[in-house]
Amino acid sequence: MSFRSITKIFYLSIYLSIYLSIYLSIYLILFNIYLSIYLSIYNNNNKFKKERTLERKTESQQSQIKFQHYLSLFIIYLSIYLSIYLSIYLIPFIFYLSIYLIRLFIAISVSFFFLADLPIFFLSLSINLSFLSHTFRYYLSIYLSNLSIYLSVVVGNLHSGVPTI
Repeated sequence: MSFRSITKIFYLSIYLSIYLSIYLSIYLILFNIYLSIYLSIYNNNNKFKKERTLERKTESQQSQIKFQHYLSLFIIYLSIYLSIYLSIYLIPFIFYLSIYLIRLFIAISVSFFFLADLPIFFLSLSINLSFLSHTFRYYLSIYLSNLSIYLSVVVGNLHSGVPTI
């Protein structure tokens, strides 16, 4: 694998992660807008129904209906605020998550070059995954790294004819 192809894969992963983060954040914002519009329409329909029945209710029931109305308005405004807040802060999170997933894909694809000799493949996969564990500190990558080291020992012993425990 030449240096040019590695740089192409790296730039492609950056472009793909930027595209993925923008794409998912746009869908998240559109979903939040749809949800807020739906909730406001639902609240307005309930408001008109409540106003018609409000004349027939007692004073305590009227205050309870008003409280429910204000509570639903508060929930709508809170959901709009949280959707905007989350969509702003989820854009970098999605970007970093896509970068790390692409790094994991690159580590596995680099390890596949050593697939002809299985112990070297598992050992290179463990080295790549341990490098990834230092970058984003996930227990899964550490677990996969230890598992691939174990598999490299087992497969290496099977190739050499040494019995494994």
